[in-house]
Amino acid sequence: MKLSIHSKLRDYDVIIEQNLIKKIHKYIDNTQRYVIITEDGIPELYIDTLTNQIDKHHVIEFNQGESSKNMDTYLKIIQELNEISFTKTDILIALGGGVVTDITGFVASTYLRGVEYIQIPTTLLAQVDASIGGKTGLNHLNNKNIIGSIYPPSLVLIDPQTLLTLSNRQMNNGMAEVIKCALIDSKELFEIIQNKNFFYQIEKIIYLSLKTKIKYIELDEFDQHERHVLNFGHTLGHAYESYYKYQKYLHGEAIALGMYQMIFNQPLRNKVKLLLEQYHLPISDSLDPYDLFDFIKKDKKRINQSIKIIVLNDIEKPEIIKVSLKTFLHDYLERKFI
Repeated sequence: MKLSIHSKLRDYDVIIEQNLIKKIHKYIDNTQRYVIITEDGIPELYIDTLTNQIDKHHVIEFNQGESSKNMDTYLKIIQELNEISFTKTDILIALGGGVVTDITGFVASTYLRGVEYIQIPTTLLAQVDASIGGKTGLNHLNNKNIIGSIYPPSLVLIDPQTLLTLSNRQMNNGMAEVIKCALIDSKELFEIIQNKNFFYQIEKIIYLSLKTKIKYIELDEFDQHERHVLNFGHTLGHAYESYYKYQKYLHGEAIALGMYQMIFNQPLRNKVKLLLEQYHLPISDSLDPYDLFDFIKKDKKRINQSIKIIVLNDIEKPEIIKVSLKTFLHDYLERKFI
């Protein structure tokens, strides 16, 4: 399967194919040098499979997890690139989950004022979300993605076989973003994921999820308005992640919480509750809304004393609403926090 994405910076393709990691040589130029950025939780088999196909390569590895998505990791990578004399003609490869794709994208957008990079996402969350669209990000001072850029890759290579090494929790974590795409834009996808034995259709699930994301990326690449729809669940989700210092919830789990709490159509809410529970995703937390409010105030969709929030009126019917921070706290959090 192939998708093409039109960007003001560069157009690029997304290839979805089983065992694609064994065929990377078809998509690279072995006259060039590639630097693979990855984390220590990635199976060595994937790294070896990749490096065996690349004549000139170098591997940079950092500690696994959201706690590494920070300026320290970024600067260590920059330092190593400088030490190996990385040039504008060399290419970065991100091999891993969303943390790896986010950091690599930010490095690519800033080192030498911009270098080429390829995404090879190995988690479901990264395959359906973080690997496309060009959003990069670092966390800082316990604020999610407060540093970042929009800088698309030159190519995205997705091998669903890499999902076989994920834990159930990590698969469900990725399913939260799939559910989000289904809710905002795809009744077809929503029907498919009702089936617990969804993996035999995983390529189609990834394809439909990406198709939804591409629709909004091409409408609003630099995230001024329409693309905010893709942030459904993220205003509260990011606040949960930050409050718990990225220890209690994985990203998708926090987004599941945020989505459920922004649905006020009761029949739809009941449907979504069942679906989230099917994938062992959380729907409630004991936090008082005031505990989240300091983090919500730092959301990127805030404009002066207002904030844009995304609510879901029905499947395929998201709505962007601009409200005052005070209204959001009192009308959406205090009264409707269930």
